[in-house]
Amino acid sequence: MKTTVSPTTEKAFFSLLRAGLWNDHTPDTALFDSDTNWNEIFVLSMQQTVIGLIWDGMAKLPAQLQPPRKVKLHWYTYVLKVEQGNEEINASVAEIVAVYQNNGLHPVLLKGAGLAALYPNPLHRCAGDMDVYIGEKDYDTANRIAQSIGYVMGAESSQHSHMDRGRMVVENHRKMVTIFSQTLQSEFLQQLDEWYPHGAEMVKINGQEIPVPPAHFNVLFVFLHMYKHFIQMGVGLRQLCDWAILLNHTELKDINVEGCMKGWQYLGLFLVEYLGLDATKLPYCNPAMRTEMEMAKAMIMNDGNFGFNETDFYTKRPKSYWAGKLFSFRYQSRRWFKVFRLQPAETMCFIFVYRMRTSLAQIVKDRF
Repeated sequence: MKTTVSPTTEKAFFSLLRAGLWNDHTPDTALFDSDTNWNEIFVLSMQQTVIGLIWDGMAKLPAQLQPPRKVKLHWYTYVLKVEQGNEEINASVAEIVAVYQNNGLHPVLLKGAGLAALYPNPLHRCAGDMDVYIGEKDYDTANRIAQSIGYVMGAESSQHSHMDRGRMVVENHRKMVTIFSQTLQSEFLQQLDEWYPHGAEMVKINGQEIPVPPAHFNVLFVFLHMYKHFIQMGVGLRQLCDWAILLNHTELKDINVEGCMKGWQYLGLFLVEYLGLDATKLPYCNPAMRTEMEMAKAMIMNDGNFGFNETDFYTKRPKSYWAGKLFSFRYQSRRWFKVFRLQPAETMCFIFVYRMRTSLAQIVKDRF
């Protein structure tokens, strides 16, 4: 459910978020007093899946400016769930990577726990699914191995499988990401071939060395994954925090983002202006993109985590196949119109080159 908050509350929220995201940031105490609307801040942090980061920022406030004890106790029950979720994910990541490796595969952990390891408090990044890149050649083998240890095959896309075991979800990726720019797609695949499967970097999770993409490549991948979702259905602050944290940990002097430079610039400027990223960490930082940044920011705050604030899309979608497809098209078209105002060429490419092609392929698979 979408929530409208006051400008004062929003400023306080972002001040806490920056303080939770960076060790050297503290909240602006002038933004907090006895009238601070902690309920609105809590709801925002849930919608944007940054509740652990906001908690860490709140802990840096003087005691007299923190919320009442009852509010903090309620808040901490959710932070504990985030911590427990991360502990479960970490154990499952260590397990499935070891199983794949023991069977001669070369798994690489994407996003998720690999990025959480870069945060000041890794257990306070809200966890999602386990995304594992396995490549086209070993894709079917990885799915069979996952099923052999209790994962149940669910939906499958052209990009990855979706398998669950209780609350744990693993997505085996035969493709890392869909890119709408053919120029950038070719560049991305060339870079991937240069390091996979033996050039991964390692992060330590549950005492085990876990392969993740090399940092320079990972910056591009994390951006492209986020950018795709921003155009398609929306992203929330968790995804932008991931990108900011990764950029901050990477000595990146240059990067090829031909085909989506404008998106890189206005979303990147958001990291600098609202999340506190050092501008020197962002190649092609462009303060002239402020108008586009503010338009994107309004969409991000409205959409929430992967667009889930738009509850009508999930609760009002008709159950019948064709009516559901028509509903989705109409609903998503409203978002595409907003993105079109930001970047017409990329939006048209997405709709007519990618979306229509993949939708027709899905219909053929489903119905014929």
